[in-house]
Amino acid sequence: MHVDDRPLPPPTPGPVPDASDLDGSSRPARPSRQIGLDVARALAILGMLLAHFGGAATSGDEGWARDVTRFVDGRAMPLFVVLSGAGLSLLLARSTRPVREMTGRAAVLLVLGLALEYTTPVGVILQYYALFFLLALLVRRLRDRWLLVGAVAVVALAPVTRLFLAELLPHGFQHVGDHAADLGALGVLRRPDALLADLFVGGVYPAFPTFAFVLVGMWIGRRNLSSSRLHAGLVGAGLLMAVVGYGAGWSTDDQRAIPASLLAQYGDITELGRTADRQGLDLVEGVEYAAVVSRMSEDELYDEVAAMSGMTGEELRSAIAIIAADEGFRDGVAPTWWEPLDAAGHSHMPAWMLGSTGFAIAVIGACLALAARMRRVVMPLAWAGQMALTLYVAHLVLLRWPLQNWPWELGPGEAVMWTAAGFAVAVAVCSLWRLRFAHGPLEAVLRLAGGGSRRRREAAV
Repeated sequence: MHVDDRPLPPPTPGPVPDASDLDGSSRPARPSRQIGLDVARALAILGMLLAHFGGAATSGDEGWARDVTRFVDGRAMPLFVVLSGAGLSLLLARSTRPVREMTGRAAVLLVLGLALEYTTPVGVILQYYALFFLLALLVRRLRDRWLLVGAVAVVALAPVTRLFLAELLPHGFQHVGDHAADLGALGVLRRPDALLADLFVGGVYPAFPTFAFVLVGMWIGRRNLSSSRLHAGLVGAGLLMAVVGYGAGWSTDDQRAIPASLLAQYGDITELGRTADRQGLDLVEGVEYAAVVSRMSEDELYDEVAAMSGMTGEELRSAIAIIAADEGFRDGVAPTWWEPLDAAGHSHMPAWMLGSTGFAIAVIGACLALAARMRRVVMPLAWAGQMALTLYVAHLVLLRWPLQNWPWELGPGEAVMWTAAGFAVAVAVCSLWRLRFAHGPLEAVLRLAGGGSRRRREAAV
């Protein structure tokens, strides 16, 4: 089958709006790099670091440090993905061989993501980006309004795919092998059906609904990003979406709570059952999955969960077989009709999608406005944002090896402060690197894989 690898034709001519139009849709003939997107990407990196490093130290705390990590959890990832969509729009508009470029980059991200998955205590998103790049090829010719219609459709399908379809599909973690903590998820390549099921529906960041963030970002990337009215519009619309989405979720939290009687009877096993159910797994599969992603053996995980419930590992093994068959338990952890309004971080439900999309576009609008007025001041952050892939992989490597036992003996506040200090060091290192080199190390690898020209300086994605 022949694949059309020609560059996109120019958009159909129509009325030419003024450069200061309300939606910012007029496009300059030769758009320069918008460092506001890079600044927003740097803030997403900071949020990710606080969630991953700070969250490890604040899980049992109720002070200001815990408030910080709770705020960024579930918001950094959507901001990253919306920004990637904007970057993809800019990249596809300039690419002379979009199919070659996207498939080359996707191949690198897929292998890198699978190699890092299950070797760290956090979910890895790179293999999902590989899928997003390929899906972006399919929708790159859609008109602007259809990008937004597509985003709404993907979000609307999320509860169906997440709550009902996921349990019918194979799960990639079951095919990664016994040495996932060392070899990552590369073993799933032997089962492409399980890999695709995870990438589209059952994984940590599945395309349904995460690709909706990409579609919104692609729409933003087609605007005139220099328009001050666009900046104000993004901030205003984003804040409104955040209020509606998070408000709907927070006001209905009681409708999704696990029954107190079930918590009293089964304790932490109930929470494990709810987590497993959301992944489309039964309770036994949920334990297996938790063992893989936490880099523990099943025996170690059983011992840890059992200790929380005042049991031994063997007692828990025996109890789980009984609990899994308990109709009352299954009913207590099963989704309810209130589930689509769940605004908790990474719930993948419409309320969370709406709220986190709004937060992301408000941050992007504010960063574009800030960069337009204070370009020199924000350049260090922009340089860090341009090396987002390198920083992302570096933080995974740190979690896997040097900082495996983080947060050591640090208190919650100290851990958050050290995380912020680490981000400042990363910004300084990136600034020094960018003064000497045009691209970060892994960003250069992506460009090479996509056959990118050294003369073209596309938006970082």
